[in-house]
Amino acid sequence: FEILIDFQPGGALCHLFYIIFKYKHEQKIPKLDLSIFGKKSQIVELFCQIESCLIENNRLLFPTCYFRADLFESPEQQQLLERLRDIVRKHKGQIAEQMEDADHIIYPAVSDDIADPTNNNDHWVRVVRKR
Repeated sequence: FEILIDFQPGGALCHLFYIIFKYKHEQKIPKLDLSIFGKKSQIVELFCQIESCLIENNRLLFPTCYFRADLFESPEQQQLLERLRDIVRKHKGQIAEQMEDADHIIYPAVSDDIADPTNNNDHWVRVVRKR
């Protein structure tokens, strides 16, 4: 989402439009409309080019997660920890060894929520961002 609201010169949105217009020119497409592509492979190729350009220019960053392993002690929480690690790897994220190196710090679920999933208590979360 942050890519679409980065209006700076040379920002992520600028790189996004650059790749789209470059692709349009290379493919000799008179009007850029995703529905005119004959094959899905062309759309996938366009999105892969956009992704690689944003990564090259440090405009698309993948998260670095740290898991509080000392809190994932029970066998069911160990299974949850492995599933979470697989999810992070699948989404091209990295797993940090030190808490200071991480963008996201993952804590295990609260034991009340695990024991009673019908518990409808409202939980509030405060998101903290590093800049």
